[in-house]
Amino acid sequence: MRGNAVVVGSTNGIGKAIACRLARDGFNIVAVGRDKPGRREELLSHLAACSQSDGARHEFRPCDAFSLAQVKACAEGVASDYAREGIDALVLTQGMATIQGFTPTSEEGNDEKLTLHLWSRIAMANCLLPALRESKCMRGGPVVLSVLSGGVHGPYAKYKTDPELKNNYSIKAAADFAGFYNDLVLDRMAEKNPSINFVHASPGFVASNWGTEMPTYLRYPIRFMQRFAMSTDKCAGNMVKPILQCADGDIGLSTPEGSHGLFIMREKANSGTLTKGHSDDAIASAWKATQDVLSRSGVELE
Repeated sequence: MRGNAVVVGSTNGIGKAIACRLARDGFNIVAVGRDKPGRREELLSHLAACSQSDGARHEFRPCDAFSLAQVKACAEGVASDYAREGIDALVLTQGMATIQGFTPTSEEGNDEKLTLHLWSRIAMANCLLPALRESKCMRGGPVVLSVLSGGVHGPYAKYKTDPELKNNYSIKAAADFAGFYNDLVLDRMAEKNPSINFVHASPGFVASNWGTEMPTYLRYPIRFMQRFAMSTDKCAGNMVKPILQCADGDIGLSTPEGSHGLFIMREKANSGTLTKGHSDDAIASAWKATQDVLSRSGVELE
């Protein structure tokens, strides 16, 4: 066995394909996702079929990532249960594709898209840091991989005047905000945790269930274009490369100019660049905003 991998958003799409690929390559999978009748049994059966070893140990942990309180409880539970053997990889794929405006979550009132694409990812990674530091199977160090928009999103220029995107919300602003803040906050985490590899990746255009929440007039064209897109299996093969390479000794990526340790990975698993505007000032502002949001749910950034 190569070790233990936590895959958030593993119930469908890219996340499910990544979980399968890691299981095939010898990882025990802690699959995290929203629960519904029959999902646990279906997913564990799927992962067992993906595995090449009879000794694989997979489990499903239900968690609604719209709730930061649930994310905290789930992550702390995993960290406690794996305190001795450690977590070797954390993959964050939870997300949604809609054209909705600011839509508050039912529990904390944060925007739904930003919660999935940013706040819940940082909360999960932060709460799992103790278990990641106990990784024993990765010669090149454990990996935290956020699959979103590494190297392809735009900058968010109003990080000082609107640090939580409360006053300037739009579809594009939300996309750029989430991608930009993934870069900034993960870069700070990489600087503070040099033994852990932090990667922000872009999966490219994939033939997944992306766009399910879109209105019909957009969903049909998306499904047509996805006939020519990369398969989820091929995407997963690219996305897991830094994890497999770290297991063998080296991540195989180079840190971009201006990075304090964060790796940017493009869709073919090649190194990418940071977005214009990535600076110490932006990092400090994004870190403070993230601290504020997470602390309201009881998550204290290390």
